[in-house]
Amino acid sequence: MKSISLKKIVSFFLVAAMVFALTACAAEPETSPAAATEAPAEAATEAPAEAATEAPAASNEKSYVVIAGAASSGTWFLLANTMSAVLNNTYGSEGWIVSAQTSSGTGENVRLLGSGDVNFAFAQGGTCADAYSGGITWTEAPATYLRTIGYCYPVDIQLVVAKDSGINSVEDLAGKHVSVGVAGSSTEINSNQVCAAAGIDYTTAKDLTPEYVMESDAADMLKNGQIDAAFVPAPIGSATMKDIMSTGNFKLVNISAEIAATLTSDYNAAYYASVIPAGSYDGQDEDITSVSYAIYLMTSETVNQDLVYKFTKAIYENNAALAETYAGIVQMTPEMAAIGAPAPLAEGAERYFKEIGAMK
Repeated sequence: MKSISLKKIVSFFLVAAMVFALTACAAEPETSPAAATEAPAEAATEAPAEAATEAPAASNEKSYVVIAGAASSGTWFLLANTMSAVLNNTYGSEGWIVSAQTSSGTGENVRLLGSGDVNFAFAQGGTCADAYSGGITWTEAPATYLRTIGYCYPVDIQLVVAKDSGINSVEDLAGKHVSVGVAGSSTEINSNQVCAAAGIDYTTAKDLTPEYVMESDAADMLKNGQIDAAFVPAPIGSATMKDIMSTGNFKLVNISAEIAATLTSDYNAAYYASVIPAGSYDGQDEDITSVSYAIYLMTSETVNQDLVYKFTKAIYENNAALAETYAGIVQMTPEMAAIGAPAPLAEGAERYFKEIGAMK
C-alpha cells in the first residue's frame, strides 16, 4: 500500500472534526432517507488517500479504491458512482473505501491508471487498444500496463445540429461552429477522425471553428445558439442527448456508411457502422446512420489481483443495481467480457470468470 502524505492525514482529521461538530449540533436525526431507486449521492471526485495497489491485509486496514469515469454529468461517472456504492456496501466491513473520480475521458483515464492514481476506469476500446500497442491515436509511450476487466456496452457517435443550421451531412460542418470535445479527449479524437474521414480539417486548415468543451457545456451552447452542432459520443438515450432533443430545436445528422468504412480502414478497426433507431428521441422520426465503438472497464497490472477479483465479482453479481443507473450496462456479462478486449484480461478478473464457468 502506498504511503499517505501528512497533508492528506491532516485534511482527513480536519474534515472528520467538522462532521462530528455538525452531527452534535443536529436537533434530531434525518427521518426521510432517499429512495433506494435513486442514484447514490455523488462520490468524492478525488480519493481521500492514494489509490490502493494492494488488498487490505486485515479488517482494520483501509484500502482506498478509486474508479475513474468522465464528466460528472456523463454515463461513465454515474456508473462509477453506483459501482462505488455497491463496493462500499459489499466490502466496507473489510476496509474498502471506494470513490468515483471525474476526468476528461479515455486518454486521462489511461494515464491515471498508469500513475496509480486510480484502480479502475471506463475507456473506449479503440483508444485503449492504441494506447496498449502504441497505435495511431496514442502519441505517448505504449501503456503496456493496461489490463481489461470486461466489455460494457456500445456507444454511438451522435452528431446533433440546430434544425435551422443548414447542416444535413458531416461535410456540411465546413464553416460552422462545432463542439468537438475537450482537447485531447476521446470525444475530440472521435470528432477529429470523423471530420477527417469527410475531408474536413479543423486542426490546421481551420475548415470549421472547433469548440473544445465538455458534453454538458456543448448542450448549453447549442441551446443558447452559440454553436451550430456538437459531436456527442454517448449511449443511445443518454441524459444529455435527451435534454438536447427534448427542446424540439435540434436534429440528428447521418454519418454515412462511406465515412464509417474510412474510419475502420484508415483510423481504427474498433469503429463500426451502426443505426440509431427511429423514436430514440423526441421528434426523431427516421433511423439515423452512425458510427459506434465499444466501452470497456479497465485496470492496471500493478493493482493487486485479489482486489481485482473481488471488484469483478461484486460488479458482475450486482449488474441489476448498475442497470438502474444506465440500462445498457445489462450487456456487461461474464460471457461477453473478453469480446474485442483492447488489452489482456486482468488475472483477477479471469480467475472470477473461470470460477463461474464463463471461461475455460
